[in-house]
Amino acid sequence: MDLVDPVLENNSQPEEVIKCIHIGLLSIQEDPVRRPRMNTIVAILNGDSINLPMPKAPQFLGNPTSPTIETASNPCTMTVNITDVHPR
Repeated sequence: MDLVDPVLENNSQPEEVIKCIHIGLLSIQEDPVRRPRMNTIVAILNGDSINLPMPKAPQFLGNPTSPTIETASNPCTMTVNITDVHPR
């Protein structure tokens, strides 16, 4: 419960907090196929009993199973385009 805002702490149940964290971790998976669909998330939050897969550690936390740009055999170069948008 260390992750819960103190204002919400008295009004939240630990299993609900864990469920929300689990959904959040699944939603930021590197592979889009591993991310839950919105209708699945809504069903889970509405109380449907759905078994969620365990999320992999996010890439930015140093997931050792996913290659990083530094360790990839073919490093990619990125191009940044900046567009200045003006309303009509």
